[in-house]
Amino acid sequence: MKTKTLALTVSLLMLTGIAAAQSSNQIEITKKTLEPTPLQSSEYADIWLEVRNTGSTAANDVEIRFLENYPFSVDPDDKTSWSLGELVPGESSQIHLEAKVDENAVHGENMLEFKTTVGSENIELEKKVPVEIRTDSSILSISNVEFPDKVAPGASETMTVKLENMADSQIKNIEVKLGSEQVPAAASDSNIANLRKIEPGKSRNVSFQLNVDESAENGVFKLPLGLEYENEAGTSFSVDSTTALVVGGEPDLKLGVNDAGTLTPGSTGTVTLRLINSGEGSADFVDLEVQESESFELLSSSSEYIGEMDPDDYQTVELRLHASGEAENLQIPVEIGYKSDSQKSETQTVDAKLYTSKELERYGLTSSGSIMPLIVVVLLAVGGIYYWRKRRER
Repeated sequence: MKTKTLALTVSLLMLTGIAAAQSSNQIEITKKTLEPTPLQSSEYADIWLEVRNTGSTAANDVEIRFLENYPFSVDPDDKTSWSLGELVPGESSQIHLEAKVDENAVHGENMLEFKTTVGSENIELEKKVPVEIRTDSSILSISNVEFPDKVAPGASETMTVKLENMADSQIKNIEVKLGSEQVPAAASDSNIANLRKIEPGKSRNVSFQLNVDESAENGVFKLPLGLEYENEAGTSFSVDSTTALVVGGEPDLKLGVNDAGTLTPGSTGTVTLRLINSGEGSADFVDLEVQESESFELLSSSSEYIGEMDPDDYQTVELRLHASGEAENLQIPVEIGYKSDSQKSETQTVDAKLYTSKELERYGLTSSGSIMPLIVVVLLAVGGIYYWRKRRER
């Protein structure tokens, strides 16, 4: 029993001695100076740290090693470990770390991780040092651009740019610049707009009156947007962005009758239709499909492919048909399919006049009516020749 008690006492003394030895020196790491302050994402950081022995006994063969951890990394040629030798109680030493902050680093507090080794006591401990990271280059966001999806050449439209401060501090001295190189548009007043400040979590708008050249070709253009601003500490930042400018109005296809001849109810003939693009944009893959109607029976093909139609273009299509005997007028429904920014279709109905027999006679459109003047001329000529011969014989 005494032997067990003595062994237990010795064990407790040994553990107490080890604990005392471990607690007799204590290495602490704290940050001293950061450049820039706070650290910025996508940039290199110069970090000075203080290593201090806060224990009661000397620490021999002190080594510090930086453990690369996201969002921090170190270039291959840069230093990641330091041998400090002996640190007596209360003594400190400074180390310098150059690290790259990842571009996707989270805004806020992040941890630098180190491993400390004290050779005299064979102790290894991991230490974490908190540092602040700010992502100022992305906290001023273009959250929305209000502008028509498509503008016609010669048009003037207002572009509104919404800026949002996504930081937890104020942004000031904001300048928004609208680029115009290689873009067929320009701001009517100024291509620069300024804001004095935007409070944390708030948004504000700037506007430009944009005039599109009358000679601008249809197409999609990249419109540069440049941002310059300062954070609360006075550090300047610039961000380049783009928005789309789509030039080209909408097509406007109108169908009408070009020539319908002198069709009568129950007759067969040809009607020529005319399709005009009176809009400001082009229409691609244009095709026509004649629909059924009670006023006629179609004798030719019901479909006609036209293709591309630029503004002011027109095309004609001939239809061979037989007019209904009971119809007063021809009503010709035609489905028009085309593509501008998307596939579209619409049905337009055109009217062609059917003449009655009386109307043909009244307007001189009948076959007899058209020959009568010729008969009169012939009779007059014959009479003139007869009169001239009689007079000569006398």
